[in-house]
Amino acid sequence: LGVDVPAHALLTESVPTVPAATVGTLLAERHLRVLPGTRLSPHELGDTGLVVVGADDLENTAAIGATRIDAFAFAEAHPSAQLTAPGDVVFRTAPTPRAWVEADGSTVVAYPARVLRIDSDDPGGLVPALVAADIERSAGGAGSWRRWVLRRVPPHARAPLGTALADIAAQR
Repeated sequence: LGVDVPAHALLTESVPTVPAATVGTLLAERHLRVLPGTRLSPHELGDTGLVVVGADDLENTAAIGATRIDAFAFAEAHPSAQLTAPGDVVFRTAPTPRAWVEADGSTVVAYPARVLRIDSDDPGGLVPALVAADIERSAGGAGSWRRWVLRRVPPHARAPLGTALADIAAQR
């Protein structure tokens, strides 16, 4: 391993690390916020308008975008609901944990799916793609999501790691 890695890419000095933390701890430290999904009725859904992401969509993220809701009807029926922002992690807990990183924002999340929003001013070393990967490998069950352990990276490594993970996802 490392034979094909350029010499300048190898690190010779020690790099400070940021310890992993549970979702509950990160919520208490205000690095994360949880936003609930919106309870939608089937008659509200259609094929035009805002994209709707539900818990079932997280099983096959390629299908995201097929279900939609009219923006004006949604705003009228759910005035306190929030749309996603770029970098939000949409997740579900059952039957198995699944997560998806919202790249563009302005998506409606349908209950029982929820959103983890990373604080942009103080992210605490969290990278959205890494958070989603950690959720996917976590145990499910009632209330388990607060005990999920999320890896964190030092501040200087956040942007390069995010870029590298986005490049990998684009190549896939």
